[in-house]
Amino acid sequence: MNRTATAWAAIGTLGLVAAAGLVAGPLSPPAGPVSGTYKTLTEIEPRIAIGPATTPGDGNSTFRITQPGSYYLTGNVTGSAGRKGIEIAASNVTIDLSGFVLQGVAGSLSGIDLDDAGTPGVTDGVVVRNGTIRGWGDSGIRGQFADRCQFENLAVWSNTGYGILINSFSVIRGCTISNNTLDGVLGSDNVYVFDSVAKSNRNGFSLATNSRAQNCHTNNSQGSGFVFLNGGVIRGCISGGDAVNGIQGGDAMIVEDCRVEGAQGTGAAGRGILVGQASVVRGCAALGNNYGIEAGATSAVENCSAYSNAGVGIYCVSGTVTNCTARLNGIDGFVVVSGAIIRGCSATANVDDGIAAGTGCTVVDCTASANGNDGIVVNGDCRVRGNNCDGNGATTANGAGIHLVLAGIPVPSVADCRVEENNCTDADFGILVDGAGNVIMRNTCSGNTTNYSIVASNSVGQVLVVSGSTITTTNSFANFEY
Repeated sequence: MNRTATAWAAIGTLGLVAAAGLVAGPLSPPAGPVSGTYKTLTEIEPRIAIGPATTPGDGNSTFRITQPGSYYLTGNVTGSAGRKGIEIAASNVTIDLSGFVLQGVAGSLSGIDLDDAGTPGVTDGVVVRNGTIRGWGDSGIRGQFADRCQFENLAVWSNTGYGILINSFSVIRGCTISNNTLDGVLGSDNVYVFDSVAKSNRNGFSLATNSRAQNCHTNNSQGSGFVFLNGGVIRGCISGGDAVNGIQGGDAMIVEDCRVEGAQGTGAAGRGILVGQASVVRGCAALGNNYGIEAGATSAVENCSAYSNAGVGIYCVSGTVTNCTARLNGIDGFVVVSGAIIRGCSATANVDDGIAAGTGCTVVDCTASANGNDGIVVNGDCRVRGNNCDGNGATTANGAGIHLVLAGIPVPSVADCRVEENNCTDADFGILVDGAGNVIMRNTCSGNTTNYSIVASNSVGQVLVVSGSTITTTNSFANFEY
């Protein structure tokens, strides 16, 4: 035998030895019955299908849920006159509509009714998600006594009552709520709405005290887009074309990073944003409304823009208005009434005054340009410092850069004002003072028809003409024209 044959024989022997080690298990089955490995239907789908056998209805409902648990639809459901679609009479119930439609008919009751018998606590902790609820003769979801509920990824529309009616500590997320006869959402205290749209309802979102809306959108409401009571928070929301107010809140509101357009209510209505006292409006834009932004006493309006509103751009009873812009508004750019501070703001091309300030206000480091009447007009006890006023009086023959006016806001009185370090150019009057008892110093005026027009009995720094010459005066209170 040659070497090659010997090698192959050795390899074959090793293979037999290895194969001998690979012995299969016993072929005889163990004693006893053979058990199956399948899963039961309950293990595969532990939820309960909604139907006549599992959730039979009664004289008032098509289906009725009486036990806690997780339920789901297996197909579309059409209601009937005089009945609710699904009545829930237990707490801790979850319903997955599975993408199906809960369809009402004329004369039907609510689509989903949380046993609205007037007993709080009976149907708390209900969750409804993933489907459409439409065309019911009452509300889409009715649960005015149900707390701690959640509604997610629902389309709720064309119901005769509310879209969603719910009680406290409930959450609405990712819902589209439209064309309901009453409000899209009517909620009690501490209701939270996220990433939802309300279109063509009476009001969009109407929520009580300490509620919140974030990243929501209202459109074409017959009333207002957002209606909140005290202590609400509205962030990142949009209101467009709502018939009364875009965002309407009570006291101690926070409204941030919102855009409001086309609120066309008349009289006291038609505000893009309307909030009560001790509120904060920050980073918002109001355009094309009747009035832009209105905030109550001791409020703060910060980093906001009011553009092309029919009336006043930004109105604040008292408090602070800082770093805001008002342009092309149909009356004044800014109005602050009593004891307010307006700082670092810009008022441009408004039909009447750029900034109108009432008694005891402070106007600091602002710009007022190309406004139809006065750039800055104030009443008594005000301080006006470091402002730049240019080209005002565009539509009148007596517009001033700064005007201390007798007939103003809120009473016809002007005295005890301090006007200093302002620059007023290219108007009919630079600084115009109608009343006595004020201090005017360290200002500069140029290019006005009359640079300074100040009645007697005011304390006025010497007016020096410095055009084309070196300023050499040591009078630290002097006013200049150039």
